[in-house]
Amino acid sequence: MLVVGFFVSDSSPAKAAVGDCVHSTGRNDLDKVACTDPKADYVVLSRFNNTTDTTRCTKTPGTTAQYWGSSGRRWHKKKYVLCLGPKSRPTTTTAPKKA
Repeated sequence: MLVVGFFVSDSSPAKAAVGDCVHSTGRNDLDKVACTDPKADYVVLSRFNNTTDTTRCTKTPGTTAQYWGSSGRRWHKKKYVLCLGPKSRPTTTTAPKKA
């Protein structure tokens, strides 16, 4: 389980929306990345605002990891939960040869 993000930047998971991709940068941290980035580990399947209750992800099919965090200033923190699923890696296929 991934836990807690603190600062908001362009790569902040706080800006991640459904369909965005993230990269696990450590046990408790994520960076938002382009889905074309080879570092992309997960895709955001759902997002819940104003909560840190990761059990809400049990209702999102395909969830393999949860992340909760908060962003903003001390008195106006915005809490959120991201439900994450594995990012599909493109596979290389070879077209069958004609006989």
